[in-house]
Parts: sequence; C-alpha cells; structure tokens
Amino acid sequence: DGSLAEAPDEADLVLAVNAPSEMQAEAWLQLPIQDPGRFADEILQTIDPVLLGRVRREMATVRRDVDEFARAVAADMEMGRQVAAADVAFANGADLALVERLAARVPIGRLAAFGGWNTAGNSLGSTLAQGVLRAISGRRQQPDETIAAHLGLLAIHFLDDYAFQSLARTELAFLDLPELGVPMSFERLPDRVLPEIEERLCTRLAPHLEWLSRKVCCQAIANGPGECRVESVEIDPPR
Repeated sequence: DGSLAEAPDEADLVLAVNAPSEMQAEAWLQLPIQDPGRFADEILQTIDPVLLGRVRREMATVRRDVDEFARAVAADMEMGRQVAAADVAFANGADLALVERLAARVPIGRLAAFGGWNTAGNSLGSTLAQGVLRAISGRRQQPDETIAAHLGLLAIHFLDDYAFQSLARTELAFLDLPELGVPMSFERLPDRVLPEIEERLCTRLAPHLEWLSRKVCCQAIANGPGECRVESVEIDPPR
C-alpha cells in the first residue's frame, strides 16, 4: 500500500507530472510545428487543423514551465530523493521541450522512472510502477542484472517515447513514406517497403542512441549504499 507524504523529505518517491495546460495534444505533431521548413506544405495540409491548433497551444502555453519542471526535478535529485517523471502533456509521445530541458539539467540515468508513451493513465501507471520498484529496491544493493533491467526500461522510454514516437515516427510518416510512394499511415505498411523503412528507422534512431549513451555512461548510478556505472547502451538486433 502507498500513501501521500506530507513533505518531499518524508517521501520514498517524488512523482513529478508534466501535465497538459488544457488537454492532451498529439505528440507526433510537435516536430512539424517546431521545424516546419523540413516538411512539404501539401503534407502538412493533410493534417486536421484542429489537432494542429491544440499542439500549437500546448507547445506555446505559459501555463506550463518545463524549465521550472526540470529545475525542480534536478533540485530533488540533488537532495538525494528518488524522482519519477511522468510526461503526459502530450499523448502518444514525449514533450520535446521537456526532454531537452531534462537532458540539459538532470542526470537522467539516475531517474527512478520516466514515461510519456501513451494515454495519461498508461504513462502515469507505468512510470509510477517503475518508480516504486526503484525506490524499494534502492534500499539495499542489488545484483547487476536488476540494475541493468531498471536502466534498460529507462532507456526504452527515452528511445521509444521521445526519439521514436515524437521524432523518428513523424519523420518516417512525413518524409520517408512519401519518398517511397506510400500514403502516410500508422497502419501496417506494405511488405515491399518494410526493409527500407526498418533501415531508415535504424538510421534515424542511431544519433539518439548515441546521445542517450553519452548522457547515461558518464553518470554514477546508485546501487544501495554504493554506485555503479553504465558501460554502454545498445539496441538488441531483432530476433
């Protein structure tokens, strides 16, 4: 059973929530708004303007402050608190601005959890679950494979929720599929283009994997009373 603590110093886990200012907007539409010059007008004109409007408002809102969010998370971590960051401002992907601020100010490999992959309920639930496990297991030293499993899940969320869902998937849909003569779709693609799309996806994810590896490998990760360090972050080849 869990309960709300009266103050952060009394908590085993701090849950930091990046909530929407109005309503959840679609994460995959952030990139065309952030960098419209990369995308053809005829492609952007196929998007529902209402959806685009929601994303623009959420990206430009003054009712959410991602800089302050990252500062608060960093301050809590500096005080030795376990912090789980739930990113639910956008649905089906991470908030681009938030992840950029976290990467700049927070030792992300030391987060108890991060999640921003689907609905608010799914992202909150999975983030809280991982955070609770990390808080409990962190009370004493764990086997290397336990720490590796925790860090692997953390890496998956940054690579999937941020790098794939909010960036690479949009690039594949708006840039790569039209080049291959395939209409933009989130449904199963024709078998004839799958090898090419998989190759392009690997190419697009490669710099993000390198970025994550650089960020995590330079950080000391707590393991009970001691510390450990990550040697590398890799994606297992498909079986």
